[in-house]
This record gives sequence, C-alpha cells and structure tokens, in this order.
Amino acid sequence: MSEFWQAKKTVDFLVRGLKIILYGTPALFLLASEYFIYPFVSTKVFVFRILVEIMAAMYLWLALIAREYRPRQGPLSLALGAYFIIQFLSGVFGVNFYRSWVGNFERMDGLLTQLHYLVFFIILSAVLRKKSDWTRFAGVGLIINVLLFIVAILQVNGVPIYHFGATARVTGSFGNSAYFASYLIFSIYLGIFFFFRESGWKKNILGLYLALAHIALFLTQTRGAVIGWAAGLVVFFTLRIWFGADKRRRGLALLPVLALIIGAWGLYTFRDAAAVRKIGAIRRLASISITDGTTISRLRYWQMAVDGWKEKPLLGWGYGQFEVISNRYYNPSLYDFEEWTDHAHNYFLDVLSTTGLLGLLAYLAIFSIAIDYARRNYLEKKISSLEFALIIGFLVAYLIQNVFIFDMYASFVGLFAFFAFLEFSRGNGGEEKKFALLKNGRYLIWAGFLIAVFAIYRFNFIPMKAGYYATRALKYSALAGDYLGYVKKAIAIPNFGSQEINYQLTLERAQFIMDKFGDGVSSEQIAGLLALAEEQFKFNIAREPVVLRNYLGLAYVYLTEAKLDSANAQILAGKALDIINQGEPLSPRRQSLFFLKAEAYNGLNRSDEALALLEKTIALDNSYADAYINYAKVATYISNREKLTWVFEEAEKNKIEFSREDLQNLLNIAVYKKDLWAAVDIYLKLTELEPDNPRFHSGLAAAYAEAGDSAGAIAAAKRAMELDPEFVAEGQMFINNLSRTKK
Repeated sequence: MSEFWQAKKTVDFLVRGLKIILYGTPALFLLASEYFIYPFVSTKVFVFRILVEIMAAMYLWLALIAREYRPRQGPLSLALGAYFIIQFLSGVFGVNFYRSWVGNFERMDGLLTQLHYLVFFIILSAVLRKKSDWTRFAGVGLIINVLLFIVAILQVNGVPIYHFGATARVTGSFGNSAYFASYLIFSIYLGIFFFFRESGWKKNILGLYLALAHIALFLTQTRGAVIGWAAGLVVFFTLRIWFGADKRRRGLALLPVLALIIGAWGLYTFRDAAAVRKIGAIRRLASISITDGTTISRLRYWQMAVDGWKEKPLLGWGYGQFEVISNRYYNPSLYDFEEWTDHAHNYFLDVLSTTGLLGLLAYLAIFSIAIDYARRNYLEKKISSLEFALIIGFLVAYLIQNVFIFDMYASFVGLFAFFAFLEFSRGNGGEEKKFALLKNGRYLIWAGFLIAVFAIYRFNFIPMKAGYYATRALKYSALAGDYLGYVKKAIAIPNFGSQEINYQLTLERAQFIMDKFGDGVSSEQIAGLLALAEEQFKFNIAREPVVLRNYLGLAYVYLTEAKLDSANAQILAGKALDIINQGEPLSPRRQSLFFLKAEAYNGLNRSDEALALLEKTIALDNSYADAYINYAKVATYISNREKLTWVFEEAEKNKIEFSREDLQNLLNIAVYKKDLWAAVDIYLKLTELEPDNPRFHSGLAAAYAEAGDSAGAIAAAKRAMELDPEFVAEGQMFINNLSRTKK
C-alpha cells in the first residue's frame, strides 16, 4: 500500500492528470451558460475554481512525494506571494472583509479567486517543466483564440453564437467588449511570438491568425486596449531595431515612436473624416476629449480613488472595496454618466486605493521582476533579442491598457500563466528526482482532498445552485408561473451573491411591476415580493453595514409598501427615512439618496423639508434634469405654485428642458390634486415644448376655463382651432359656452 502513495507510477499518473487539466484551461474562455447568473463571468470562474481545487489536491500529493515538482522559489514567485499577503491584510484591516474575500457574481474577483490564480501559477510553473509542455499549452490557447475570433466576426455580422447578453460592440464569449479586448492583447502577443518562431505554412497560418486577432480587437471598439496595443507595438519594434544584429541601424529605433506621434496627430486632425468615422475603434479613439462623457466619468473616478487613498494610505480600504470609496467620495457630476461604479477604471488606482501604497509597490515590484527576468534571460542568451523585445512590448501593452480599464478573469489567467512561463524560463526549482513521502504525508494528502471537496461544495456548488434558481426565476415575466417559488429557493441559500440576487429578483422586479401595476398583478402578490426583499435587505445590512445600496434598496421597499398600504403609509415612510439616515453618512452627496429621502419627507407631510433637500440637489450640480423634475413633482403635489414657477425658471436659466413625459406626469399630479393653476402652468410648458400640438392648446383652454380665466381659455381655443381644422366646430362651441357663462 505504501508504494501506492509514493511510486513513480503514481507520480507519472499525477503529472499526466495535472497536465491534461492545465492544457484544458484555455478552453474555459469559451464557456458561458444562461443557467449561471452573470453567465459570461461566473460560468468561467466557477469552473476554473473547481478545476484549480481539484488540481491543488493532486498537486499536494505530487509535491509531497516528488521534490522536483515542489513550488519554484524564484523572486517572481515570492513577489506574487507577498502581493497576495498584502491583498489579504488589506481585506482583514479594511471595511468589509467578507466582501473582500468572496467578491460577487458580477466580477467573481474576491481574495478567494485571487488565491486560486496564485495556486494556478504555482502548479503551472512547477508541472510544466519542458518547452514542449509550454508549446502544447500555448497551442491549445491559439486554437481557442481562433474560435473566439470567429465568434467575434460572426457577432458583427449578426450571427451571435451566444444568444443572451448581446451588446452593440463585439464581446466574444465575455459579454463585455473591454474584457474581450483585454484578452485579445494576450492573444495577439502570443501569436506574434509564434509567428517569428515558425516558417513555411505554419507562418502563413499564424499570419492569418494575427489578422483575425486584430480585426477582433478593433471590432471591440475599446480605446484603452487599442492604445495599449499601439504603445506595446511601438516598444516592441523600437527594441527590436535597437537590439537587432545591425548596430549601425540603431538610429532607426526612433521611427516607431515617430510613427506613433504622426499617427496620433493624423487621427486628431482628420477625426471628422468619413474614413475615420466608419471604423468603430478609430472613431472612438478620435472622439477622446475632456468633454466626452466617458472621459469625464473616468477622471472623476480617478480623483475619488486618490481621495480614498489619502484617507487610508498604507493598506487602503480593503481588496475589492472601491465601491465604498466611490460612495464616500461620490462626485454629483457623475449622476447622468455612470452613477455607480465598483472600479476606478484604472487598475493602478484600484490597487492604490483598495490595498494602499504597500499594495501598489508590491504590484509594481512584480512587473519590475518580470522585466528583470526578461533582461537576464536575454543577457544569458536564453532568449533572442526578438523575444526580449516581444516580452517587454507585451508588458507595456498590458500596463498601458490598465491605465484605462481593470483586470478580470481572462486577463488574470493570462497574466499568471505568463508569469509562470517566466518563472519556468529562469529555471528556479529543485531538480532532485527523489520519490519519498514525507512523514505523515498520507494524512496531508487525505486532508488536501477533503479540503478540495469542501471548497468545491461551499464556495462553488452552493452559489451556483442559488444562481441557477435565480436564472430560472428571471425566465418568467412579472410574477407569472413559479417565479416566487424560484425566488424563495434562490434567496434561501446562504451565498456571497445574495445581494445581487435580491436586487434582481425582488427590487428590480418590483420596480418593473409598479410601472405596470394593474397588468395582471395583484397588490397582494407584489406585497409578498416586497416582504421577501425587506427581509433580505435587512440581512444584508446586518452582514455588510458599509454597502449603501442595501440601505437605498430597503428604503425603496418601504416607500413602495407605503403606496400599497395607505393606512400605514406614514409609518412606512418613517421607516424609509430612518434607514436612509443610517445610510447617508456612507455617501453624503449622492442625488439618488436625496431623491428617496425627499419622497420619504413627502410621505410624512414634511414637504417643505423635501423641497429644501431637492433644492440642495440642484445646487450640488445644476446640469441634471432629475433634480428639477423631482422638485416640480413635490411642488405640484403640495399645490405650491410659487415653488413650481421657481423651478421652471431655474431650469430654463440652466438650460434644462422638461420632456413631454415629465410634464405629462406633472399634469397628472396637478389633476389629481385639482390644482387648476398648476395645470395651466404645466400646459403652458407643454405648448412651449410642442407649439404646433393642438391637443396641448385645447387642454390649456380647458385648464384656463376651469381656473376662471375666460380670456386665456378663448385665446388657447382659437390657437387649437388654427392648428387643427377638425377642432373648429368643437372649439367654437367651447368659446360660445364661455361667452354665455360670462354674460
């Protein structure tokens, strides 16, 4: 029996099994199942984590009996380990360790997943010990990449392979064009590496591969990735010339830089040319400006990240906790752009603000060591000047794109695989081929497999099951079928995605139903849904008191319940106000919080406080319509014509235009409150908005008549008659009746 634990056959079996799984990991990029919530992300990461957990148990066994396969201990391995320790400590001393550890469904990027990437790196660098191993691994990656290029080209031609989560820009199997573009950076440099190594028909095939890769990249229209790609190629060609065989041509090394400068100048100069406007990625590059909405929001995020770091400079707010920072330092000018964000859209600032200066220094140290590895390999003639230039070019491309976006599963797996290859290339690791099981080793092996089984069940199977029930519920419209049954099953399972599931299955569905209220949904049904939402939001607030959305969600539930239960409306409005006041310190300048608070004030008949608060939201940033609209609603509801006139004038002064829908909603409130002069004012705004619409002029005439202004009514009726000949007879009768009434 002892031979089973340590025989060479066992080693060969484990190595072969690990290699098969490792070679298969690139295929995970193709996975996306509609049975997973956030299918393009969670499907891949759940399967990846399960495979890593299986490999970890196998690798522990292998490392215990075969010293040559034990983890490499080079500087890069130590730097990655140190970085993870700092990430972990930032979570421990941060504001929400639970969320730092588990992450969420949308990103699947907690410390738990980061640990899986680190284990993947350790296994990959230790088990793939020959160049032929790495060639096979890369070969599978090239094949998977080709399939993804084809998916992209089919998508742009209206043939989506994935029939869910479609977007206007090409997303491959990632559901997000930026994610796909980041992945393509790895794909392109991998292709370039093999293109220069091969010859003959293989080189021709790789040339076609690179053409498809570049087409896919440009179809994503992702500016950050394209800028990184361009900068990386400039560095690659510059180093290629500088370190080339002919030293006399070093002066030509400036040509790629010059080409980049001329290209950028030409793009800016001819940004309005038809040829530029036709190509999505080029058009988006040319449209970059400080007044562009995306640019404005990104700059605001970067400032929030810096402000957050200043408050917690050493270890930051905790890994993955940028949403807490963005709430605390929220800039009201973001309201109409991207109000909510969980990333700075600059990975360096993400790292700085969430893991502090220690985290950023550790992160940069990893890349410094990677560059040093490449330099040493070149000086020791382990790699050619071309390969050295390619490695540096890739690192530049990757780091430049991270100025504009953030890392996710595909880029993390690619990056850790790249680091594993670099560690292998340095030859750091034991070469002793001795098979001997450590004392008590078999107990460690059993423990490893038991831990793997526990991890697969606890960290993957349970949330996958909850996500499955959630996706089944979302198949139903409104509250049809077994919707509530699946909702109850999903939220009954304790898992890290309960917050997202609660939002999608209860709050967002309740909001949708309230908009369609009366369309086959009873008040009892929606009350039942809101009760589930209330229970879950209370649980989430107790578990994560720093997450603002839970407070706002619970407040919305109370305010919606107040609309359905008039007898207890004020009590429920009071509960909403209390919970909003608890959450307000987390984001003291957020308009959406003030809008809910104003609604709660209104429900408590404290309308003056509601108007004062809404006036504050206008002062925070006077360029967004929602603050004016909400103010006008309250002013109309309390029949305060002076306040309504003020907000109309303030909006006009700040070039804010009420939409037809906004004004008709205000009109409904005025009619409900029987405020005739408010109705007149609103109809006047409607006639200003659509001066040739006879219906609005006839409505204005009726409002004037009801308010007792016959002259105004007659003038409005005559204008309606001028605009619509079919209204002449009715209008004349209306005028005659008014005239008789006056007499």
